[in-house]
Amino acid sequence: MKRPSNSAIVLGLLSLIFFGAFGPIAAFRPLWYDEIFTLMVSTLPSMGEVLRALHAAVDMQPPLFFAISRAAVTLAVQMQVGPNWPCACRS
Repeated sequence: MKRPSNSAIVLGLLSLIFFGAFGPIAAFRPLWYDEIFTLMVSTLPSMGEVLRALHAAVDMQPPLFFAISRAAVTLAVQMQVGPNWPCACRS
């Protein structure tokens, strides 16, 4: 069995620290208007729908931002936590 590299271990530890520290902040902080908007766009049925919405000038964020937000919402236990994780650090 191959042993994980040091960089993978460090990344895992940093991820645990980040989500442990900022997860509770994101879970209880109310969403701002732009975060509600991000949640609405990020939860469209497919990434194609997201791209169509962005093409219609619904928001000026790049598509990669919404791809990351879609992943965060998918991984989040509560729907409110997902869009807050990328910006919980500013609290």
